[in-house]
Amino acid sequence: MPKDTPVDFNEDMTGIVFDGERYDIPGMDMIFYAVYQRGASSREVLKELLINEIKRAGIAYPKDKEEEFGFALVKKYKMTMQRGGGEV
Repeated sequence: MPKDTPVDFNEDMTGIVFDGERYDIPGMDMIFYAVYQRGASSREVLKELLINEIKRAGIAYPKDKEEEFGFALVKKYKMTMQRGGGEV
């Protein structure tokens, strides 16, 4: 993720603030758990798994910035897993 991508990671597990806009992600914890169960061999694979789960759930996200949004989700995922004591 580019270093200048504005993301706020200090919000609850109901969404993410990306590029100054809040995106609600109902069931984010379940999305993260589903991705965790599958496992990912790299950041790129993790990003793709997270974006695919978001798409499958029909959740709105900035499609014109899908790559950056995906990596913001990766960062939130990793921070969440570390806080919970899980492997990243």
